Amino acid sequence: MSMSEEMKKLTKEIASSYEARISTVATIVNTTQQMLEEFRTERNKVNQQLREMLPEKNILEKRF
Repeated sequence: MSMSEEMKKLTKEIASSYEARISTVATIVNTTQQMLEEFRTERNKVNQQLREMLPEKNILEKRF
């Protein structure tokens, strides 16, 4: 194989590897965003439940 053919092959491999890594990182970013949104939703549900429960249980009274 000539030097120019080897360089072309190497360049294609580098580009392919780069594209694969970019795709993997994009997948990780999307998954992370979905997880954070799920956590945020769950936290908001728990916050709402606490807001409803605390006044009912008189937990907000000063204890000092």
